[in-house]
Amino acid sequence: MARVDINEIASRIDIEAPVANTDLGALMASSSSTIATEVVDRGRSHAVSMDDTIARWVSRLPRNHAERADLPELPDAQEES
Repeated sequence: MARVDINEIASRIDIEAPVANTDLGALMASSSSTIATEVVDRGRSHAVSMDDTIARWVSRLPRNHAERADLPELPDAQEES
């Protein structure tokens, strides 16, 4: 069985042509927008998690179910004169 020279095969591959035909600006913009979208999604996820945590804390707070005291009566302006 004959041996295959990988270095010779790799030397035949033209790497420059695909690189020259690639629009790196568009690729970088696409990558940046994807990263920004992921950051926003994670931020929203954390906000929802914090909201749930705060809601649980608030639900554990003791509530005062006693009735409110009546407001004091204000003097009638006609009685004063």
